[in-house]
Amino acid sequence: MWQKVKVSLLIVLVLVLILVFLSVDFSGSVSADGGRQLNDADSVNQLLYESRQAIIKRKNNHQIKITQSQATSLAGFLQRAYPEARAIVDFRSDHIMIAATYQFTELFGGLYFNLYAEVVEGEGFNLRSVSVGQVHVPGGLALWLTEIIANRYTQSDVASVALDTIEAVQVIDKTAIVSLKPLLSLLSEFKKVDTSGEDERSNIFKQRVMGYLFFLDQLPPNPENRNSLNYYLVELMKEAKVYSQNGDPVLENEAAIMALSAYAGHRRFARTVGNLSETMGGVIPTVDKGTTLAGRHDLSLHFIFSAAIKLLSQQGFSIAVGEFKELMDRGQGGSGYSFVDLSADMAGAHFASLAVTPELAESIQDIIIAFDDENAYFPQINNLDEGLSKQAFIQKYGSVDSETYQKVVKVIQGRIDALPISH
Repeated sequence: MWQKVKVSLLIVLVLVLILVFLSVDFSGSVSADGGRQLNDADSVNQLLYESRQAIIKRKNNHQIKITQSQATSLAGFLQRAYPEARAIVDFRSDHIMIAATYQFTELFGGLYFNLYAEVVEGEGFNLRSVSVGQVHVPGGLALWLTEIIANRYTQSDVASVALDTIEAVQVIDKTAIVSLKPLLSLLSEFKKVDTSGEDERSNIFKQRVMGYLFFLDQLPPNPENRNSLNYYLVELMKEAKVYSQNGDPVLENEAAIMALSAYAGHRRFARTVGNLSETMGGVIPTVDKGTTLAGRHDLSLHFIFSAAIKLLSQQGFSIAVGEFKELMDRGQGGSGYSFVDLSADMAGAHFASLAVTPELAESIQDIIIAFDDENAYFPQINNLDEGLSKQAFIQKYGSVDSETYQKVVKVIQGRIDALPISH
């Protein structure tokens, strides 16, 4: 009996190894210029508007139109966030072709996962085929497996409800038209997904975030500058330093930053920790008036949003979000591309990254407290272009991969590297 079990396990192991071997390639199948893919990033504003309307009017049916330019821009964003990834989305006459490459190691000159998929027109969401390396899977089977895995991972039916929400997909003149049922059921299912985790650290983290939110809400007015983000950050670091004496400085800094992002940024950041509003009497406390950095409210938001996104993801992703937002702002009605805003994004991600580095967590607390000045963590913003239209941006900088553009980014990075928290 035991011999048969061992043989069965060995066969399964061999099959898995063969499957992995066939899935891996020694070269990437997709070569895409991420910088040029972002040239029409401003076109994504319309897609975001339609998506917001579908969420706001969640009891109504909607049609979301996704153009070739929008899909290409999102693929470019993926590459900016994850340089090891490449993607191409091509709208054909009756289907959408998606090709992607991910380099997961540099061993043996580089090993890659190459993905190819086709989404076809019709009722619901239909995959014609999916390929990973040399492994070819029928679209229906691939979709079924993805649905099961996503539901298991989230411990909900969110994937099933999401697929059921898609009524039909059409492709007309390089534009995908996605017909959606009311999003009410899907949004309700999303609320069931537990994003906080159930381990001991997650529970402690949740308690600490609530503690810092209560602390911020009870702070007395700042006699010098009530609106300065620095006031709240310094007081938070003082509180975090106290709790770090008998606790974990990394956890304290992370909880303090997440509390600040909800308090001075947007209360929705609190949802990433768990359902805090019920525990806190139904309302997440927020600052009375918008906070500022360098005298500007928008820079305070850029900084704290990027710090929070860094904690929720990776630094590269956080900076890519800021960069993509600026590229979208180049369109008509936007504020224009701003290297000043990008500086705030990069500074926020940099601060959060250092604050949760184990060997630096306590020293970051000390520096913020000792300097009691935003110049300790926020760079100079002089002589940086902002308010650039799409035409002006392309004329002066070309793309985000150009030497001229990268030169400005290096200047910003140099200013950040010279900050007291960087030493």
